[in-house]
Amino acid sequence: MKQASNICRMMGILLCLLLSVTGCIQHTAKENNDILVLLKEQADEDFASMNRLLNIAIEEKEYSVINYLTTTAIDSIEVRVGKLQQLNVPPFTQKFKEATLHYAQSLIDVSKAYKSYSLLSDSLMTVQQLDSIREMIRKTECTMDSIQTVLIGVQRDFAREKNIQL
Repeated sequence: MKQASNICRMMGILLCLLLSVTGCIQHTAKENNDILVLLKEQADEDFASMNRLLNIAIEEKEYSVINYLTTTAIDSIEVRVGKLQQLNVPPFTQKFKEATLHYAQSLIDVSKAYKSYSLLSDSLMTVQQLDSIREMIRKTECTMDSIQTVLIGVQRDFAREKNIQL
């Protein structure tokens, strides 16, 4: 009887240990998800803020501030990229982290393309040069959209695999 009691106690301890370890893995996955999403959202906000101000500057023909706006956004997003790169994640989170990094880098690429709008102050700019700038921006925006679509899919897969509610 005493041996059966010890076995039950050991089984209970093992069950508690298993549940706590499983809970930690789940918590870690959720925590990693939340950190990556937060850094992505911060980069998105840096980009959106620049975009709003950029549109105003272009409407008001204040081309001289475009370089400042884009440089400030790039610097802010690069801070997020640095945090992402330093983030130590378990192997099961690596693909999600890399997709988030790739997306943040695409925001930087589009911001750099937007910097070309600062050339609009040049009254000698030809229509072909302007069209070239617009085409370059369109291509970088399309690339960013594609990368964001991939990121959304990677996050969905990660959440599904780790049973995380989005």
